[in-house]
Amino acid sequence: MKNKAKYLVFVGLASEVVILVLLGLELGKFLDKSYGWNGIGIAVGAALGIIIWLVHLTRALKQFTDDSENETDKQDPHNSKLDN
Repeated sequence: MKNKAKYLVFVGLASEVVILVLLGLELGKFLDKSYGWNGIGIAVGAALGIIIWLVHLTRALKQFTDDSENETDKQDPHNSKLDN
């Protein structure tokens, strides 16, 4: 059951990218309207949403791989990184 819970993080990341991009687009629309940027705000807002998501994705992947390595070490203590 614990393994399934780890994979649910990635399901959440899929919906997170949608939410972040939509929020970025709305922020961009507001900036375009406020400053008369003619679409630059929308592009910046969408790019900012994607960048934030990519940072979150890399952190989640790092944590996921670290957890997987720790579980492998617990299961097979002879398969240590120090043995190589």
